[in-house]
Amino acid sequence: MTDESAFESLRAKIDELERKVASNRRTEKALVDSEKRYHRLNDKLSVTVYSAVPDSTDSGFYLSGRMRALTGYSEKRFMKDALFFKSIIHPEDQNHVMRRIRYALNNKEVFDLVYRINTKDEKTKWIRDRA
Repeated sequence: MTDESAFESLRAKIDELERKVASNRRTEKALVDSEKRYHRLNDKLSVTVYSAVPDSTDSGFYLSGRMRALTGYSEKRFMKDALFFKSIIHPEDQNHVMRRIRYALNNKEVFDLVYRINTKDEKTKWIRDRA
């Protein structure tokens, strides 16, 4: 291989790497932009959005920013302890709610529950939980 052909081969590899880097940067920017749009939309919802199994610590966990308005507790409080949400379900509703959630999960069914939670300021709120 001559020096010139080696140089051209190296130049072609560098060009390919530059194209891949540029493509990755565009993909990363698109992801960041998409996440920003999602968070702006989610923050404007008048509902609390979550993804978790309240009696499990091994499920994926997501919580929208509206949880504080609903419960009085910060999102960090829920994120620190995946079982915390279960603890704020009103004691008279807790067994029923947990049974219904387990049944829905085990049978891959949707559940639609209305139950009470106890807020940080010691108020009782009725909520509708659909999943």
